[in-house]
Amino acid sequence: MFAANWWYSTGLDTTGIYKTDTLGNVLNRKIVSTVETCGFYSSFRTFNNRQVFSGEISLKGTAIKLNSELEFDSIYNLPRIYDSLALML
Repeated sequence: MFAANWWYSTGLDTTGIYKTDTLGNVLNRKIVSTVETCGFYSSFRTFNNRQVFSGEISLKGTAIKLNSELEFDSIYNLPRIYDSLALML
């Protein structure tokens, strides 16, 4: 899984999470944000095979936790937004 930002000249800035196979073919994608100031800068896999991405949305620190189907983890159903630079997961 990886995060990507893209922009269409006729639309909004978009940030999404992609799941690909080993050849780079897209298997699934999840749109996370359509705001201009958004980016994810790090990620890690948890002990139970969940993927956590951390970065910012609208200049606020954000962490999201997704399962292998790119759905929010069963406990967390929305991105977590923090007002400081200290991210706690």
